[in-house]
This record gives sequence, C-alpha cells and structure tokens, in this order.
Amino acid sequence: MITVDEYLSTSYDPDVEYVDGELVERTVGDTQHGRLMAVIGGYLCNRETQWGISGYMAPRTQVSPTRFRLPDLCFVLGRDEDGQIIRTPPFLCIEILSKDDRAADIREKIEDIWPSA
Repeated sequence: MITVDEYLSTSYDPDVEYVDGELVERTVGDTQHGRLMAVIGGYLCNRETQWGISGYMAPRTQVSPTRFRLPDLCFVLGRDEDGQIIRTPPFLCIEILSKDDRAADIREKIEDIWPSA
C-alpha cells in the first residue's frame, strides 16, 4: 500500500496504474498492439486541430481520488491544462486488448470511466 502522493512522485518503468493504494501492472503489448495503437493514434492526432481535441499515449488519468488508470490512448476536448495528469473526464479513451488481458480486469477499468456500463 502506498499513498497517492508517493505514486505521483515516483517514476515506474514500465508505468503502473494506481488503484486504492495498490500498484497494478499493465499488460505489455506486442508489436500488433503497438502498431494498432500507432495507427489509431496517428489517425486521431492528425485531426486534433480540426476536431478540437488533444491526444495522449498512456497518460496517467485520474478517474477517482484514489484511482489512476493508463489508457493506451486518451483524448480530451481542447487542451489539458495540468500537463502531467489528465484530471478532467476524457472525451475518448481507447484500451487495445492483448491476449493476456483478463475480462474482469477490463470490466473494472470500464466501470472506473463509465460507472453505469
């Protein structure tokens, strides 16, 4: 168990999610995962100005006071003011599933972002 402040002041390689005091490792994607992330991210980032969005790859995203997730791709309307952590509800989060992802873990992430899902 660590505090939010400890989590936010520490760098992890690879980065980890923070859920209610616990560090949660993410599934490391393979080349297909990375390629899909690049293609989708590139498509959407090429339209940032036109659509008024800003895109980020695996940003720390605060979904509650004690939960920080790392969506593969995250888009906010306009610009995120903080620059380090996305704290406002994102316009779009994309999680690219890997063969090692478990349905229960993905469901929990979805419910963090969209509680009525």
